[in-house]
Amino acid sequence: MPDTYNDSFPQKCLVIGISSILAQEIVRQLLGAGAQVTGVYHRNTGPAVEGLKLVPIAALNTLADDFDSVFFISAYIPRKGEQIDNHRLFDTNVALPGQVCARFPRARVVYASSVSVYGQAPSPRTEQSAVLTPTAYGISKLWGEDVVKAHPLHAIVRISSMYGPGMHAETFLPFLIDAALHTQQLTLLGEGTRRQNYICVADAARVFVRAAAIADNGVFLAADQLGYTNREVAELVAQYIPDVALTYTGTDTTPSFDYDATYTYKTLGLPMPQLLATGLSELILWKQRLS
Repeated sequence: MPDTYNDSFPQKCLVIGISSILAQEIVRQLLGAGAQVTGVYHRNTGPAVEGLKLVPIAALNTLADDFDSVFFISAYIPRKGEQIDNHRLFDTNVALPGQVCARFPRARVVYASSVSVYGQAPSPRTEQSAVLTPTAYGISKLWGEDVVKAHPLHAIVRISSMYGPGMHAETFLPFLIDAALHTQQLTLLGEGTRRQNYICVADAARVFVRAAAIADNGVFLAADQLGYTNREVAELVAQYIPDVALTYTGTDTTPSFDYDATYTYKTLGLPMPQLLATGLSELILWKQRLS
């Protein structure tokens, strides 16, 4: 059953970058609430969704400027170990959002950003926290945010470690689950004390959809209400997968960061997101089906 929204809930929506798990969940929630949805794809259309109209990115300029909301989910996120393509960072994360804002001046533009914009800013991080020496990717998303902020109707959502079925296999949670399923061994760096916040894709999508329904512009934070150490995450995985051994090796110099998204959930009228212990079971079931 869809959430209940206020009278400004968008009825005609455009979702750019339709193949991602976040975009697919946003579409599901929008269609479930009765909206008309058009999805824009580059190469991959993602799974077929009944009621979703699809158009290629090359046809973006042929669309009428009559959308209530435009969700910009498309992003270039460099993978671990990949040589960063700075031209692609700019073209996808900065220039394309600018083109979208110019093309749809009457729509409310909701931009998918990342907590990478904070760089090394201290914890706890909030929607109003200053940034400190972000990476090239973080800079590109921050620049994209500035482009979108120039649009008269906008919302920016910074996401912290989103997870859910269909996510990339090389990220921490699916990597840990794969290790537990196939080797019954979980090896953590240092003492497993590095801590971060997560959010399941359904809760992240609710932030986007609700941010499109309010009148005020703003920056929002999609993050769980609690941070978890790597050890706590491994122990949760071990609760669902029997006979898993937990060991430690080396030193982990990666810093911990905590987030406080109280402003976001209060402003958008949303309940705090589900705890990792709840969402992790669905992710493990998905990985088990793939094994």
